[in-house]
Amino acid sequence: MFERIQGVWTEVQRLTASDAVHGDGFGGAVAHDNGRLIVGAPLEGHGHYAEWGECYAFERQAGLFVETQRFRPTEAQRGDWFGYRIDLAGDRAAIASYSDGTNGIGAGSVWLYEFDGQAWQSVQRLLPADGHEYGHFGVDVRLGQDELVIGSHRAVHEAAVRGAVYVFRPGPTAWHEVQRLSPVGLPALAAIGASVVYSERGTLLVGAPGADEGRGQIYEFERGARAVRLVPRRPDGADRRLRHRYEGRGALVRADERRRGVPGARHDVPARGPRSPRRRAGRVRPHPCAGAARAPVTELSSIRRARRERAVARPRRGGEGSR
Repeated sequence: MFERIQGVWTEVQRLTASDAVHGDGFGGAVAHDNGRLIVGAPLEGHGHYAEWGECYAFERQAGLFVETQRFRPTEAQRGDWFGYRIDLAGDRAAIASYSDGTNGIGAGSVWLYEFDGQAWQSVQRLLPADGHEYGHFGVDVRLGQDELVIGSHRAVHEAAVRGAVYVFRPGPTAWHEVQRLSPVGLPALAAIGASVVYSERGTLLVGAPGADEGRGQIYEFERGARAVRLVPRRPDGADRRLRHRYEGRGALVRADERRRGVPGARHDVPARGPRSPRRRAGRVRPHPCAGAARAPVTELSSIRRARRERAVARPRRGGEGSR
């Protein structure tokens, strides 16, 4: 734990698990809110490489964090990686089991916990309606106001692994899935949902690191209004945006539009930095050792000329000079 003291970050406390052993991965995920802290150890387990996963709850007492509880679901199994991602908002916590096998090997799940004043209690396990093997549902989680957004960067869409984002909201008795975000035309291996976060404006920012041939893109969604995909500025200046609609019970509407001439379009597309000399058109960066041990061209020409002259002057075997 670090605290800013007179403008400088200073270590004030170091937290460890009460039952820490080698390979637990304590600190793999951290979430803090209102004096409460939850730390994930996704590789913790009974036995070598069991990787059940466990979470540790801390509360601030007399200025320092003290461990008050360690927990994991009673249904946890080997290889679940419980505690891979955590988000905390008030008395509610969302904790991902990155490799939960309920819907198949590596499908993933997310657990909802609530604080009852004494301890954290399990409320519900969330699963996607179209969960499948190696979907990794829960690669990132984000709690909003009466809303939970969950990323699944290996989800299958249109017969290809493209990723998806799932939106859950509370109902009369339980939380339920209300929408699946996976933009039309998303390329294969885009891995959308690898990261999700709410902006200060209340919009939803979703990372797709595999989109645009691996260059990556960020999708921005607004509830009940049009949203914008932020893309790097192209070298040819063809700065395009892909707009989407994010509604509570609706679908995504797509329309390719240019940056200029779009009513209400914002001009906050991040610009690509200067290109590397290695990638500039018509220029090749030489190897640092290239030419270091080579003789100049003029010297090489004289050496070759001398070799030819010696070869001409040398008598051939079997000729008159050998008798």
